[in-house]
Amino acid sequence: MVGSGPERFADLPLAVRADLVPDAGAIGGVYTALAGAARDSVLVVACDLPFLHAGLLTHLVDLAAARDGAWIRTPNGVEPLLACYRRRAEGRIRARIDAGQMKLADLTDVLDMAEMNVAEVAQYGPPGRLLANLNTPDDYVQYVR
Repeated sequence: MVGSGPERFADLPLAVRADLVPDAGAIGGVYTALAGAARDSVLVVACDLPFLHAGLLTHLVDLAAARDGAWIRTPNGVEPLLACYRRRAEGRIRARIDAGQMKLADLTDVLDMAEMNVAEVAQYGPPGRLLANLNTPDDYVQYVR
């Protein structure tokens, strides 16, 4: 797990890596994950996506094999926190951070990303549920019925 303030997660039985670039936001988290990766591909999943399907994640990894990574594109844009990034993208992501360009979705300008569309996501279940962000008790009630 990567995040700012790793002490917040001290009670959890998992390794937490502090962001290498403080205050860089989500792009800093992706960079930190790539910089510390032991493997060539890094699956990035936001912590508020509880309904994912293993097949969907596997498909993202497979799509990323020949590119800088893979993510999902919905009518709202790309989902950069549900993506697979390859380590070869690390330097270009760091360059964006150093340039103050912190929007993950803008990585389309510098990375060669494969994309899944909503129809492909639907192979693994209802896209609205699979991609649902649960951040509040109301969100939970909406999806867990």
